[in-house]
Amino acid sequence: AYPIAGFTWLLAYADQKYGGRSQEQGKALVDLLWWITHDGQKFNETLGYGQLPTGAVTRAASIISSMNYGGVKLR
Repeated sequence: AYPIAGFTWLLAYADQKYGGRSQEQGKALVDLLWWITHDGQKFNETLGYGQLPTGAVTRAASIISSMNYGGVKLR
């Protein structure tokens, strides 16, 4: 059987300082996105999903690393 393939898109503000959000909330989102695209990938196979391609992980890492809170990097 083939693993399930497809991308899920997520929209998030690059600057997490909006709508009364705290820096901790912004950091929690960045940490979650990093885990999903990096450490969490080890669970994919047992759930019937394929691993993210290296190019997608690299691109996601760049985007996640650019997220900030009022100009302060969160990762």
